[in-house]
Amino acid sequence: MKKTTIFLKEFLFILLCIVYFSDSIFGQTNPLLKFKSKLKVSGEIDNNIGEDYKQSISDKALKLFTNTEASGLLPKNTYYKVTMNGGLRAYSVYQRENRFIGNVTGSLSKLLIGNILLGINGTLFYDKYNDNSRNNNSYLGEGFISIPKRIIFIGDIDLYYQNFDTNYKYNKFFNFTESRYFISIGRKINSRTSFSVFTRLGKMDYERNAFEKKSENNFYYKDEFQCDRSSDIGINLQYFRKFLIQAILLHRNNISNSYGFSFIEKRLSVIFGRKIFRNYMMKLYFDLESKRYKDPSEIFIIVDLNEDKEQDNRSIVELSRNINENIDFEVRFEWCRNESRFRNLYYSKYLFSTGFSYKFY
Repeated sequence: MKKTTIFLKEFLFILLCIVYFSDSIFGQTNPLLKFKSKLKVSGEIDNNIGEDYKQSISDKALKLFTNTEASGLLPKNTYYKVTMNGGLRAYSVYQRENRFIGNVTGSLSKLLIGNILLGINGTLFYDKYNDNSRNNNSYLGEGFISIPKRIIFIGDIDLYYQNFDTNYKYNKFFNFTESRYFISIGRKINSRTSFSVFTRLGKMDYERNAFEKKSENNFYYKDEFQCDRSSDIGINLQYFRKFLIQAILLHRNNISNSYGFSFIEKRLSVIFGRKIFRNYMMKLYFDLESKRYKDPSEIFIIVDLNEDKEQDNRSIVELSRNINENIDFEVRFEWCRNESRFRNLYYSKYLFSTGFSYKFY
């Protein structure tokens, strides 16, 4: 109960920040600052809270979520944006799985000659569990440039460089740093349809030694740290008329110097959204994944401590209703089959939630 109280204090701190800034900003017409915030409260049923591939335990949870954004224009065509998110999930029985997640993102971009956009983003993540076993902090640094089609006639080009770092407080074995290079080339087919192709190269450096298989049940550690290199290629199609549909097809090849971590992955993601009645919105999400490891093995290899980082196969149906300009009501159902913390062993679960959200403008 004491740890749950600590979680609530952290969440209430974010909530008080929202109230303070909203009181200072609402009613002002400052062209250099736009402020918006959202508070969401919901109840959830989770039939596999531990995301275990063997035995599932169900429980009910209270979920609180806040999102706050402040953005505006600075001199010389410079745009800034600061975002703060905080989320709390508190279970009624299995409180060791209670979790608090927070992140703060800052971005700065500048419009150059020819509508070229140059920018940087930075995000700090905070992830805390009631039992403290999986607590971790992460940061993401990103630089990007967007070049419109009228300059390079093959299409709109986006170039990104990202550096991502994760540190577990009590288990350094899973710490890693990742560098990513991303390029996307897109075109508008017509006023409603856009199409893009993209590729990404990544390199993950772990703070643990790689290991190799010597015989059937005999493994040894190498005199080098584990290093994974990945290459992605994909296509992205979007169509918008009275409804929005987006489809992403991805092929990934991951090569590791540690036994059991090399794989080939294919993934299809589909997002659909439509206003079905005057005040109702329906959203559908689908992810289908095929993942094949290159090293056949029956041993239990732990790929990560947090299972929810792997979103492999899932279906989500979301229905929301605008009660008024500030209040929304939402019903959400999710089914997923994801890889557990153990390689090639999958768990299934469903989540059902209902709740309200309030928008501050």
